[in-house]
Amino acid sequence: MKDPKQIEKTIDLAYSLIEQKDNIQLEIVFQQLCSDFNDIIDNRSDSNIIDLQFRCMACIIRCQLYADVNDEFVDDEMQMIRAATNCMVNPVLTELQLNQIYRLVNDIVRECNKYYERRGIRLPMPDVLKNFGKFQTKYEPIKINKREQTSHSCLLCGKLPATAKGSHLAPNFLIQSFLSYDGSTKRDREVVVETVLGSLAKDRKWGRNVKPEDIDKVFGVVPDKEKSNIKASAVTRDDLLCPQCEKRFSFIESKYSDYYNKRKNTVSPEVSYLFWLGVFWRLHIAGWCIRLSDDDAYSIRKILDECMPNTQKDVDTLKANRTWGKFCYTLRHCSDTKSELLGLVGNHANRSPYKLLCGEYEITLYADHESAKDGYPINDYKSDEQCAEIKFIDFWKFKVDVLGEVEDKEFSSLNKNPLGKLLDLCKGDNGGENFKLAPYGAQELNNNNMASHVGSYAYVIPGSINKFMNYKASHPFDSQEKFWEGVQKTYGYTKEELQEMVGYWEEHPHFLQLKSEGSIKRHKQRKERGRSIMKINKARHLKAKSKKQARKNK
Repeated sequence: MKDPKQIEKTIDLAYSLIEQKDNIQLEIVFQQLCSDFNDIIDNRSDSNIIDLQFRCMACIIRCQLYADVNDEFVDDEMQMIRAATNCMVNPVLTELQLNQIYRLVNDIVRECNKYYERRGIRLPMPDVLKNFGKFQTKYEPIKINKREQTSHSCLLCGKLPATAKGSHLAPNFLIQSFLSYDGSTKRDREVVVETVLGSLAKDRKWGRNVKPEDIDKVFGVVPDKEKSNIKASAVTRDDLLCPQCEKRFSFIESKYSDYYNKRKNTVSPEVSYLFWLGVFWRLHIAGWCIRLSDDDAYSIRKILDECMPNTQKDVDTLKANRTWGKFCYTLRHCSDTKSELLGLVGNHANRSPYKLLCGEYEITLYADHESAKDGYPINDYKSDEQCAEIKFIDFWKFKVDVLGEVEDKEFSSLNKNPLGKLLDLCKGDNGGENFKLAPYGAQELNNNNMASHVGSYAYVIPGSINKFMNYKASHPFDSQEKFWEGVQKTYGYTKEELQEMVGYWEEHPHFLQLKSEGSIKRHKQRKERGRSIMKINKARHLKAKSKKQARKNK
């Protein structure tokens, strides 16, 4: 069998040639890749080779989509879907590996469906992708499959056993101040709500150093039995990394924390670049608020593994080069977030840009400079990090946009099953964002009444708008001047800010689309059209497959 590392290089080269539009060289590399794939196709006992098989198939299909010749990819797409189905019963695969495989297959099917849509055809997602997540652990998709009791390799280096305990997915100095109940930066003082927005599943958690009476101050009266239960940490995970790779992350974090906490005036661009790539990658592997595409996740892991220092002294001698990739990011900070609920929330996108709300900070990660279009200073490994200070209203709009993307991807079509959905983390609060159904009216959406509305469209009322509406309802006879004074005194929003917030929310594309009376009618029409197209294209797939087989037999 050919060296897997050589096959990986062939895959990277193929993607590079697609970007360069070098069709002649791409044809040569494509034939080599097909030969390499046939070399490894029968291996079912090595989980790393199985993962490589899927990355090979993905690259082959993308090359065919790029060439755009006679639907040649159709048979390969069907083969990839069948292979993904077979993976469900393969005991050598961990849950993490299954997770990564299904994400890649999902990306490929969507890319193929875009090809069909350009030709006026719509196809439903395969059943294996619709059912993705039903076999996973509720909140920890990174946990090893129960069928495999032996330890697994480090998710970064892939060499040593992943035995590191208490790994922070986002560094403690970055999140503790806004997740702790008293604003302290000390460990184990967090009081949070774990939320799966795609299913409304929630779980409240607190650190070991939080007193029972402080829990009640945040959540109201909590049963003593619940307070006495020892819950898994909300901000750490076990068995993701080996101890050595955990240390490598700590070397970068230590250097960046000096800059973040104003102990140092500067930090090298290499350190800040690796720091933020590490944050996004670790959130991704744990199923926390960020879902990287399979290609981006692989590229970032490769950069981190090859470029992170092995000792603290090595941090000062880091020198970047072209092998550090094309990723870049923008960073914003809002010093006055007023009464907004802070947390660790992402846009759940499976392609660039990836957006992250981290307390008072907003970070957007881009796969390359060409796609960075938000107007803020662009950071990479070549120049010193720049952080833009923004007004509250800009911070708030970014938050609404992020929640709107989550709503569009996971929440608009409700699913009672929380599995396969990403987890977001918010500071403990007795209220929070208010979920409503449309167009059924202002009916509160929760786990109790969700069963009768599964599959219905939904929208989110931001917590700030909800506070304004509740205040207005409880002060109906106040004069305009007295009303606005009361709002500002109670919540800190000025009249101008609140008017802009209400206007922005009411004109948000997600809300306008979902509150339309014709939204359900259009939804039913799409389903009917999908059924008829499915029948037509089933015959079309068989015809394309027979044509390809006939060409092979010649």
